[in-house]
Amino acid sequence: MNLIKRSAAPAIALGLLSFFVWTIWAPGPTPGAPKVTRLLERPQAGEGSPRPSQEGRQKSERRAAERGDSPISGGGKNKKVLFSIPKEHYVPVGRLKIPAIDLNVTYRDGVFDEVLIEGPGHWPGTPLPGAAGNSVLSGHRTTYTHPFGDLNLLERGDRVVTTAHENKPVLYKVTRVAIVEEERYVDYVLRQPKAKRLRRITMFACHPKGYRTHRIVVQAEAKPLPKPKPAPEVTSRNPQ
Repeated sequence: MNLIKRSAAPAIALGLLSFFVWTIWAPGPTPGAPKVTRLLERPQAGEGSPRPSQEGRQKSERRAAERGDSPISGGGKNKKVLFSIPKEHYVPVGRLKIPAIDLNVTYRDGVFDEVLIEGPGHWPGTPLPGAAGNSVLSGHRTTYTHPFGDLNLLERGDRVVTTAHENKPVLYKVTRVAIVEEERYVDYVLRQPKAKRLRRITMFACHPKGYRTHRIVVQAEAKPLPKPKPAPEVTSRNPQ
């Protein structure tokens, strides 16, 4: 029995020595070779792909913040105060028709989400369509009823017809289509004309579709209001 143990000992020692030599001299993984992940293994966070840089993270966060279809968001330092409108006043005050894009909708007073989910909204503090001055309407392009989804298809000369309350329809013709940065759009759309009788309507929405980095702005003008007729002269007769 002792003889068997003594004769087996050299074989065991030789086997262990061969294993250690193979471990030391065995070739490692080829540089650049793809790592094989077993089915039940989960790579650690960031493993297999470079970590995003701070600039990349900021860019991703900025793009996420830019998404949306709220035409009255942003506005920069010069954003004007939006006058509040009681909810019971969220009723149509007029109608807007643009034949070139098959638009025929009512609009309401106010440019808040509660208004814009129903259709275009009139910016409080600006004249109603048909009156002298610049009337401003805002609307969505991709969400809710998306009435202004095709503003980009309008061209100079296209007709815009509006009514306000029970007044007669007023015909406008498109004079300008512009793309304005978010920081500048408020002052741009609210600017009133110097000519007292000029009638302008300004319609705007987010641009490009699904983002709000810019605004697409369409302006149209109607014939100026006629000059008021002079009041008749009143002559008085002195009693005889």
